Amino acid sequence: MPIRQQATPLLAFGFDSRNCVTFPGSSDKHSKIVVRIRKDDLARLESDDTHGMSQIYVRVPAQESLSVDVGRCISIQSKKRALSFEVSSIHVLTSITSQTRFYRTAVLSGRFA
Repeated sequence: MPIRQQATPLLAFGFDSRNCVTFPGSSDKHSKIVVRIRKDDLARLESDDTHGMSQIYVRVPAQESLSVDVGRCISIQSKKRALSFEVSSIHVLTSITSQTRFYRTAVLSGRFA
């Protein structure tokens, strides 16, 4: 693994801005969520109706604390259609430099519905 990918947990998960697409999203607890989906996963979604396990990166605004529950759905508005992502596990990304100490980012595993 290149040194750059080991620098942060986000890069270690493979959510580099070069290989991801960013979309707006929402859930029952947050109206403005930034969602990153890997380009490979997005291409698979658009070409195939069977959706296997995937991961997405989510971030909420600075004044909010991330509140996502397993089994709930994240609504994602892509350029072509609306997507729904059902969460099966959560990996919270912590930050030493966070002044608010709120957990605002996570990598979610689950399925696109």
